Amino acid sequence: MEYLYLNNQEVEYYTDKYDFNKLRYIDIYVSSYAPFIDITYDLEYFNRHKNDILEELTSNKEVKNVSVMESYNHYDNLILDTVYRVGAEPVYESRSKTGSGVIVGLLEPGVVDLDHPNLQNSLIEIRPHALNIIRSKEHATQMALIICGDNGIAPDVLVYNAGIYGVTITAEMEWLLDNDVDIINMSFGYVLSEGTYNSMSAYVDYIISQNYVVVVAASGNEGE
Repeated sequence: MEYLYLNNQEVEYYTDKYDFNKLRYIDIYVSSYAPFIDITYDLEYFNRHKNDILEELTSNKEVKNVSVMESYNHYDNLILDTVYRVGAEPVYESRSKTGSGVIVGLLEPGVVDLDHPNLQNSLIEIRPHALNIIRSKEHATQMALIICGDNGIAPDVLVYNAGIYGVTITAEMEWLLDNDVDIINMSFGYVLSEGTYNSMSAYVDYIISQNYVVVVAASGNEGE
């Protein structure tokens, strides 16, 4: 018997029912928001054994659909392009301002992969309990690369990374504030930003007004 997190609850499952362990995956992540399981493999291993892996997955009556996505990490040149997209080329080219003394909070639906080769010189601390329940995600890692990676805009900033777990951001936001962050970066969308008392946008507005912290939020993931 093992335990997974599903819909914010710790649930037990039996390996004879969800027998994914023998598939020799690198990582497995059970979504808290949707009924899916994300299984990560070494690409070479998957290519050699994909028929057996897919047969095992699709034969499980609990699995309704299987999608295979090949992920890659050749983003280094694209990270350089983002400097120009955000209008930071004068800062980046002069390198006279590197973010030294600035603390950035990185709030993401996932945590940074600290083993990424372009983050080995970066100062990043992850919210401790998140390591037990939230896996490293590509989006969080790419945001860290843009902010403080070897090719990043501000390589000398101190980054506190909080991975979102659940339907609110209150605990994560307040952990960042406890660490005296100057800026909180939230590169994710929120559809119902009507500003009512119990909405996420109203909460963020309150945090800004009371704590004088700068919040950078996504505003264009849905097109215009």
